[in-house]
Amino acid sequence: MASARINVSETARNLGVIVDSLLTLSAQVSAVCRRGYCQLRQLRPLVRLMSSDAVKTLVQVFISYRLDYCNSLFYGITDGLMSRLQSVQNAAAWLVSGARRCDHITPVLQELHWLSVRRRVDFKMATLVYLALSGMAPAYQPLTVSWSLTKVVVSCVLPTPGHLSSDGPTTAMETDALLQVRGCGT
Repeated sequence: MASARINVSETARNLGVIVDSLLTLSAQVSAVCRRGYCQLRQLRPLVRLMSSDAVKTLVQVFISYRLDYCNSLFYGITDGLMSRLQSVQNAAAWLVSGARRCDHITPVLQELHWLSVRRRVDFKMATLVYLALSGMAPAYQPLTVSWSLTKVVVSCVLPTPGHLSSDGPTTAMETDALLQVRGCGT
Protein backbone atom coordinates (compact mmCIF):
# COMPACT_ATOMS: atom_id res chain seq x y z
CA MET A 1 0.00 0.00 0.00
CA ALA A 2 2.79 2.43 0.80
CA SER A 3 4.19 2.12 -2.72
CA ALA A 4 0.82 2.63 -4.44
CA ARG A 5 0.81 5.44 -6.95
CA ILE A 6 -2.25 7.67 -7.14
CA ASN A 7 -2.77 9.64 -10.34
CA VAL A 8 -4.42 12.99 -9.80
CA SER A 9 -6.58 14.41 -12.55
CA GLU A 10 -6.90 18.11 -13.31
CA THR A 11 -10.61 17.74 -14.14
CA ALA A 12 -13.56 15.67 -12.97
CA ARG A 13 -16.92 15.09 -14.61
CA ASN A 14 -20.11 14.82 -12.58
CA LEU A 15 -23.60 14.90 -14.08
CA GLY A 16 -22.07 16.06 -17.37
CA VAL A 17 -20.32 19.04 -15.81
CA ILE A 18 -16.53 19.23 -16.02
CA VAL A 19 -14.96 20.81 -12.95
CA ASP A 20 -11.29 21.74 -13.00
CA SER A 21 -8.94 21.74 -10.03
CA LEU A 22 -9.10 25.54 -9.69
CA LEU A 23 -12.93 25.68 -10.00
CA THR A 24 -12.71 28.16 -12.89
CA LEU A 25 -15.10 26.09 -15.05
CA SER A 26 -12.93 26.82 -18.07
CA ALA A 27 -13.00 23.15 -19.09
CA GLN A 28 -16.81 23.16 -18.89
CA VAL A 29 -17.08 26.34 -20.95
CA SER A 30 -14.72 24.88 -23.55
CA ALA A 31 -16.79 21.70 -23.76
CA VAL A 32 -20.08 23.62 -24.09
CA CYS A 33 -18.62 25.85 -26.82
CA ARG A 34 -17.07 22.93 -28.70
CA ARG A 35 -20.32 20.94 -28.66
CA GLY A 36 -22.42 24.00 -29.49
CA TYR A 37 -20.34 24.95 -32.53
CA CYS A 38 -20.29 21.33 -33.69
CA GLN A 39 -24.08 21.21 -33.46
CA LEU A 40 -24.40 24.48 -35.38
CA ARG A 41 -22.14 23.14 -38.15
CA GLN A 42 -24.41 20.10 -38.42
CA LEU A 43 -27.55 22.27 -38.56
CA ARG A 44 -26.22 24.80 -41.11
CA PRO A 45 -26.93 22.67 -44.26
CA LEU A 46 -30.49 22.03 -43.07
CA VAL A 47 -31.42 25.71 -42.76
CA ARG A 48 -32.29 26.08 -46.45
CA LEU A 49 -34.48 22.96 -46.36
CA MET A 50 -36.64 23.92 -43.37
CA SER A 51 -39.00 26.70 -42.37
CA SER A 52 -37.71 29.45 -40.11
CA ASP A 53 -39.89 28.20 -37.22
CA ALA A 54 -38.44 24.69 -37.56
CA VAL A 55 -34.88 26.06 -37.58
CA LYS A 56 -35.62 28.19 -34.52
CA THR A 57 -37.05 25.17 -32.70
CA LEU A 58 -34.06 22.98 -33.56
CA VAL A 59 -31.58 25.62 -32.44
CA GLN A 60 -33.47 26.15 -29.20
CA VAL A 61 -33.53 22.42 -28.56
CA PHE A 62 -29.86 21.81 -29.28
CA ILE A 63 -28.07 25.06 -28.46
CA SER A 64 -30.21 26.65 -25.74
CA TYR A 65 -30.25 23.32 -23.91
CA ARG A 66 -26.45 23.24 -23.90
CA LEU A 67 -26.20 26.82 -22.66
CA ASP A 68 -28.88 26.34 -19.98
CA TYR A 69 -27.77 22.97 -18.58
CA CYS A 70 -26.40 23.64 -15.07
CA ASN A 71 -25.91 27.29 -16.04
CA SER A 72 -26.27 28.42 -12.43
CA LEU A 73 -22.67 27.20 -12.06
CA PHE A 74 -21.65 29.97 -14.46
CA TYR A 75 -22.73 32.63 -11.95
CA GLY A 76 -19.68 34.77 -11.24
CA ILE A 77 -17.35 33.33 -13.90
CA THR A 78 -14.91 35.64 -15.64
CA ASP A 79 -16.05 37.93 -18.43
CA GLY A 80 -13.77 36.10 -20.85
CA LEU A 81 -15.47 32.75 -20.22
CA MET A 82 -18.90 34.36 -20.35
CA SER A 83 -18.10 35.97 -23.71
CA ARG A 84 -17.12 32.55 -25.10
CA LEU A 85 -20.55 31.20 -24.13
CA GLN A 86 -22.20 34.31 -25.57
CA SER A 87 -20.42 33.75 -28.89
CA VAL A 88 -22.16 30.37 -29.23
CA GLN A 89 -25.54 31.99 -28.68
CA ASN A 90 -24.67 34.76 -31.14
CA ALA A 91 -23.74 32.20 -33.80
CA ALA A 92 -27.04 30.40 -33.19
CA ALA A 93 -28.96 33.68 -33.49
CA TRP A 94 -27.22 34.53 -36.76
CA LEU A 95 -28.09 31.06 -38.10
CA VAL A 96 -31.76 31.32 -37.12
CA SER A 97 -32.30 34.89 -38.25
CA GLY A 98 -30.23 34.80 -41.42
CA ALA A 99 -28.50 38.00 -40.30
CA ARG A 100 -24.96 38.68 -41.41
CA ARG A 101 -22.02 38.45 -39.02
CA CYS A 102 -21.40 42.19 -39.39
CA ASP A 103 -24.94 43.01 -38.16
CA HIS A 104 -25.38 43.95 -34.51
CA ILE A 105 -26.53 40.98 -32.48
CA THR A 106 -28.58 42.78 -29.81
CA PRO A 107 -31.55 43.55 -32.09
CA VAL A 108 -31.42 39.98 -33.41
CA LEU A 109 -31.54 38.55 -29.87
CA GLN A 110 -34.43 40.89 -29.01
CA GLU A 111 -36.34 39.86 -32.13
CA LEU A 112 -35.89 36.19 -31.18
CA HIS A 113 -36.87 36.99 -27.55
CA TRP A 114 -33.63 35.46 -26.26
CA LEU A 115 -31.87 36.74 -23.15
CA SER A 116 -28.08 37.03 -23.29
CA VAL A 117 -26.21 34.19 -21.58
CA ARG A 118 -25.31 36.37 -18.58
CA ARG A 119 -28.96 37.40 -18.15
CA ARG A 120 -30.04 33.74 -18.45
CA VAL A 121 -27.67 32.84 -15.61
CA ASP A 122 -28.87 35.80 -13.52
CA PHE A 123 -32.49 34.80 -14.17
CA LYS A 124 -31.79 31.20 -13.09
CA MET A 125 -30.13 32.38 -9.88
CA ALA A 126 -32.95 34.82 -9.14
CA THR A 127 -35.48 32.02 -9.68
CA LEU A 128 -33.61 29.65 -7.36
CA VAL A 129 -33.33 32.31 -4.65
CA TYR A 130 -37.02 33.22 -5.03
CA LEU A 131 -38.04 29.57 -4.70
CA ALA A 132 -35.87 29.17 -1.60
CA LEU A 133 -37.14 32.39 0.03
CA SER A 134 -40.79 31.63 -0.70
CA GLY A 135 -40.60 28.10 0.68
CA MET A 136 -41.22 26.44 -2.68
CA ALA A 137 -37.99 24.40 -2.74
CA PRO A 138 -38.37 20.81 -3.97
CA ALA A 139 -39.61 18.35 -1.35
CA TYR A 140 -36.56 16.11 -1.78
CA GLN A 141 -34.27 18.90 -0.55
CA PRO A 142 -35.75 20.79 2.39
CA LEU A 143 -34.27 24.25 2.78
CA THR A 144 -34.17 26.73 5.58
CA VAL A 145 -33.42 30.25 4.49
CA SER A 146 -32.34 33.35 6.36
CA TRP A 147 -31.51 36.54 4.56
CA SER A 148 -30.38 40.10 4.91
CA LEU A 149 -29.97 42.86 2.35
CA THR A 150 -26.54 41.65 1.22
CA LYS A 151 -26.59 37.87 1.43
CA VAL A 152 -28.76 34.81 1.56
CA VAL A 153 -27.76 31.85 3.73
CA VAL A 154 -29.26 28.59 2.48
CA SER A 155 -29.02 25.59 4.78
CA CYS A 156 -30.07 22.27 3.33
CA VAL A 157 -30.24 18.70 4.59
CA LEU A 158 -28.70 16.25 2.15
CA PRO A 159 -29.95 12.67 2.59
CA THR A 160 -27.56 9.76 2.62
CA PRO A 161 -28.21 7.68 -0.53
CA GLY A 162 -30.91 5.05 -0.02
CA HIS A 163 -32.11 6.40 3.30
CA LEU A 164 -35.26 8.30 2.43
CA SER A 165 -38.59 7.76 4.10
CA SER A 166 -41.95 9.38 3.52
CA ASP A 167 -41.15 11.82 6.32
CA GLY A 168 -37.86 12.87 4.75
CA PRO A 169 -34.27 11.84 5.30
CA THR A 170 -33.59 9.60 8.30
CA THR A 171 -29.82 9.85 8.16
CA ALA A 172 -28.46 13.12 6.93
CA MET A 173 -25.49 15.35 6.97
CA GLU A 174 -26.10 19.05 7.22
CA THR A 175 -24.30 21.50 5.01
CA ASP A 176 -24.44 25.25 4.82
CA ALA A 177 -23.96 27.17 1.60
CA LEU A 178 -23.44 30.87 1.40
CA LEU A 179 -24.92 32.41 -1.72
CA GLN A 180 -23.95 35.95 -2.50
CA VAL A 181 -26.78 37.64 -4.35
CA ARG A 182 -25.82 40.32 -6.84
CA GLY A 183 -28.07 43.27 -7.48
CA CYS A 184 -29.97 43.41 -10.77
CA GLY A 185 -27.79 46.24 -12.06
CA THR A 186 -24.49 44.29 -11.91
